[in-house]
Amino acid sequence: MVRLLRELVNGASINDLQRLLSDPDTGKKCGVSRIYSRIFFLEKILLAFERAKLQDWKAKEDASDRFSHMRIAHDDVVISVNWESRFDRRLTPLHCSVSADIRSGYVFRIDANFDPRVDPAAFFEEHYLDVAGQPRNIRKQYTQKSGKVVSAPLLHFQRPSGRFDEAAFFASAESSWRVFEEKLKKAYEEDISCGIDLPDDVQQGLWESGARRRVLNEIRNGYFGLVDTNRDHRGSFKGVVVKQTYTKAAHLACLRKMLPDGKITLVGEQEAAMVRVVPHIFRDLIREDKFEWFVMSFDKEASTPTNQSRIKKFEKAFEEFGEIQTRIVGEELPRWELLRRFCAAGLMPAVKTDSQDAVHPFPIANFQSAQFPQFWASSPVQHYGETEKTVGFPVLRSK
Repeated sequence: MVRLLRELVNGASINDLQRLLSDPDTGKKCGVSRIYSRIFFLEKILLAFERAKLQDWKAKEDASDRFSHMRIAHDDVVISVNWESRFDRRLTPLHCSVSADIRSGYVFRIDANFDPRVDPAAFFEEHYLDVAGQPRNIRKQYTQKSGKVVSAPLLHFQRPSGRFDEAAFFASAESSWRVFEEKLKKAYEEDISCGIDLPDDVQQGLWESGARRRVLNEIRNGYFGLVDTNRDHRGSFKGVVVKQTYTKAAHLACLRKMLPDGKITLVGEQEAAMVRVVPHIFRDLIREDKFEWFVMSFDKEASTPTNQSRIKKFEKAFEEFGEIQTRIVGEELPRWELLRRFCAAGLMPAVKTDSQDAVHPFPIANFQSAQFPQFWASSPVQHYGETEKTVGFPVLRSK
C-alpha cells in the first residue's frame, strides 16, 4: 500500500501500477478491478485520517480564547467523467463545488453534483409508474374555496425528481434500458441471424423495456417539455446528476460544520446558485454580523488577444505608477504595497449603462437584496484570464 501511494502521488498510470504489482516470478499482472479496489481502500483511510485531524483542529480552535476569522475562497470546477461501457461512451460533465482556505490554500471540500446511490431506471419505475405501468405523480388536485376541484401539473420542487437534473435523469433511465436491449440482443445474435425466434422470457423483457421507454418519452415530452437538445446531454445511468443549487447548499452546510465558531469571509464569483443558498446557510451569522461576502465578476467572454492587450496596458500603467511612487516616497516600495496603492487610486464604482446611456446598478437582480454586497467597484488590475474584474464589497454595520 505504501508503494501504491508513492506511485499515485508521483502520477503513475494504471499500466504503471499493473507493472508495479505484477508477480516477480511469473510476470502475471494484477487485474484492473483489484487495483481500483486498493485505490478506493487507500482513499477511505486517508479521508478518515483527514476527517479526524480536522475535528481535532476545530475542537482546539473552539476551546481557545482566540477570535476565529476564516477566509474562504469558493469556486466551481467542471470535470468530464466517462462512466459508461463500450456500448455508451459519452462523457458525464460534473460540476464540483470547491472551498479552500485563502491563507494556507488548504482545500476543505470538493463536492460533485452526482448521487451514485440512485438508479435512474429503478427510481423512475418506483415514482412515476403505477402497478399497471401508467404515469403517476404528474399532476395534483387542488380544492378552491368554492369547492371546485382543479388539477394542475406538479411544479419542479413538488416532483419526486425535483432535486435531480431532470433532463439528464430521464436520458440516463432511457440509456439504461437501451443498453439492456442491446446486450440482450447481442447475446442471441447468432440465433437471430439464423432465423431462430427468441425465447419467450427474452421477448417479454424486450417488450417491457420498450414499454417503459415509451411511457418515459410521454412523460418527458408531454408533461416536462424537455426538448431533444437537453435530452441528448445526459448523465451517467450508474447514478443521478443533481441540480447545482442542491449541491451548493449541501456543500456550504457541510463546510460550515467543519469550520470553528467565529467570523467567516466568503470570496467567490457572481453566480445565481449562491444567491439562493448563502442567506439560508449563514442566516444566523448574518444576523450576528459575523459573515462577509465578497463577490467577484470578470469578462468571461473576452478572447485571448483581448486579454493579452488589457494585461499589457495594465503592466505599463503599473510600471509608470511605481516610478512615480518611488520619486514621491524616496525609496522603492515592495510590490504588494505598490499594488495596494494602485488599486486604491484606480478603484471606481461599477455601473451598467443601457442603449439610452441610462445608469443602472451593476449586479444582477438576484444580487440587489439588502443581505448581499452593496458596493461594487471596478478593479484596475488585469490578471491573466480574469480581466475587467468587478468586486462586490459588503457594507459593514456600525457595531
